[in-house]
Amino acid sequence: MKEIPQNSPNYSFHKKEILSLKKSFDLLHLEGKPVFVKGVRFIYRVIHSENSNISPPMLIAFSIPKKYHRSSVARNLLKRRMREIYRLNKGNIYSFLVENNLKIHICAVHLSKKIYSYKYLEHIFEIAFSEIIKLLAQELKAENKIESQD
Repeated sequence: MKEIPQNSPNYSFHKKEILSLKKSFDLLHLEGKPVFVKGVRFIYRVIHSENSNISPPMLIAFSIPKKYHRSSVARNLLKRRMREIYRLNKGNIYSFLVENNLKIHICAVHLSKKIYSYKYLEHIFEIAFSEIIKLLAQELKAENKIESQD
């Protein structure tokens, strides 16, 4: 049996990581900040909660509107690809969130009529996650400056 190294990232995608509450969706779309990358819009929102040990640092949802892909086969294919890409590439953003004791909700909305390949979607997710990390770091710096002035 193959041993898993202790420092290896967790490549799982549990049901607990899926954003599913209607209230959370509504708040995300009302108060969320968009990041648009090559046909996919990522909407994220920082969550301020006291019970930080219970839930994972990031909840995510995937959406492919029927307006762009009428076939359920195409929508399901894109959702499967996006979930798999997230599962394999969530390590960087997870480590940033854990280090800074943050929690976020993200919704990835595919807004193109094209069915993107796995590699192209993976590239989009890498760019989006690095952009979200950069924006979160800027927000943290701004909060620290405000606190130090008080």
